[in-house]
Amino acid sequence: MSVYCKCGSKNCTLIPYNKRKEGAKNGGIGGAIIGGLIGLAGGPIGAIAGAVIGAGGGALIGEDQSTDRNGRAIETYKCNSCGKKFTVCPECHHSLETSSQETYRGNQTITDTYCKNCNNHISHSVSEQKKVTAAQIEASRNLTKAYGDAVKRNINNIMDSYDDYDDYD
Repeated sequence: MSVYCKCGSKNCTLIPYNKRKEGAKNGGIGGAIIGGLIGLAGGPIGAIAGAVIGAGGGALIGEDQSTDRNGRAIETYKCNSCGKKFTVCPECHHSLETSSQETYRGNQTITDTYCKNCNNHISHSVSEQKKVTAAQIEASRNLTKAYGDAVKRNINNIMDSYDDYDDYD
């Protein structure tokens, strides 16, 4: 089986999948984002703490390798010619580029993803479209405003602390 990089090279090396490493990476990224959002309102330590907690939890749980609709693993390779890492379609073994197609049935959105090269069915997902009420919109606005106010207060407090140093000039 030959694997093809976008650059056209077949000189590629399989990167072994590490369930714990991938879980830690994705958990750490998610934790850093959530911690960062909390950190903007409460201080910069939130992003660091969120990343550490997320990475630890992700490493414990791990993350399963992605597969196509037929259950074949979507492998990651490194091209030895151009140095890029890329995923490969399990059907045609070319660098995986996808296209998506959405259909709607009632209150559901159905998304199917295919390989652009060979049209292999990669994934299928169904999501419910939830109706948002006026009260939910208003609550979201209030929450966003309160969060924005907390961030502004935090920034102003930081700026005020810099102003205190100006008195010593």
